[in-house]
Amino acid sequence: MAIGDIGKRITEARKAAQPVEMRIVDLARRLNISHGRVSNWERGENDPQQDLIPAIAESLGVRIEWLIAGIGEMRPALKREESPVLSDPVSIYSF
Repeated sequence: MAIGDIGKRITEARKAAQPVEMRIVDLARRLNISHGRVSNWERGENDPQQDLIPAIAESLGVRIEWLIAGIGEMRPALKREESPVLSDPVSIYSF
């Protein structure tokens, strides 16, 4: 893995954040670090410390494997949670 590869994926995930693009400063605040560190990663000047990788992935909503090595899908598959209202529409009328 070359220096900067993670930074490229951080940039991609940050810009693909939903519902709106996450700013560098927003990610930095979530990680409790300076925005300059995030900027350095994205410019490929250095990579984040290994102990920050799980927090970065969680903050961006991406899979760790994708963030580290570009393997698989960026975002984990969404689990469809059953909603009592959707699974039993009559229940909303039960008193």
